[in-house]
Amino acid sequence: MKILTKFDIPLNSERIQRCIGYPKASPKILSIIDKEIQNAKLFIKPIAIYKLINPLTHPVFKGASRVAFAICTIGEKLEQESTSLLNKGELLRGFILDAIGSYAAEKLAGYVNKRILQEIEEMEFRASSRFSPGYGLWTLEGQKLVFKVLDGKKIGVELLPSLMMKPRKSVSFALNLYKK
Repeated sequence: MKILTKFDIPLNSERIQRCIGYPKASPKILSIIDKEIQNAKLFIKPIAIYKLINPLTHPVFKGASRVAFAICTIGEKLEQESTSLLNKGELLRGFILDAIGSYAAEKLAGYVNKRILQEIEEMEFRASSRFSPGYGLWTLEGQKLVFKVLDGKKIGVELLPSLMMKPRKSVSFALNLYKK
C-alpha cells in the first residue's frame, strides 16, 4: 500500500469555465472564477492511497493478472468553504468553488492513474482504463471492496452507509493489470 502526497494540480479558468457550463464566460464571471481558483489553492490538500493485489472473482476483474485499487481526495476544506459560501447566499462563488473541487479531484485521480501506470510498466504489465464503482458492470457496491482493500481513513476518507465517500471530493477506482 502506498500513500502519495506530492501533487501539483494546475487550475486554469478555461477548464473551470467548461466545468460550470460557461465556455465563453463574461469578464465578470471570469474574474470570479480567477478569484475562486486562487481561493481554492488554499483549501486543496491532495492525497491518495493505492495498492496492487491479486485478481478477485468478479466479472469486472475477469482475465486480470493483478488489480490496482486507489482512493484519492483533495480533503474536506474546499467542500467546507463551498458550503459556507452557499449558506451565506453567495451561490455563484460556492458553485464555482465546488466545480473547482470536482475538477481537482478528477485531475488527482488522473495523476494517481499515471503513477500506477509508471510502476506497472517496470513490472511488464499493461493496464485497462481506470473504472470506478457505479460505472458499467461494477455497481456502487464495489465501494465496499475498495475500502476492504484500502484503509481510506489513512488519508482521511471514509465510506458512508450510502456508499458515498466523505469528503465528497474523493475518487475511488481500479485498474485491471495484464501481463505483456
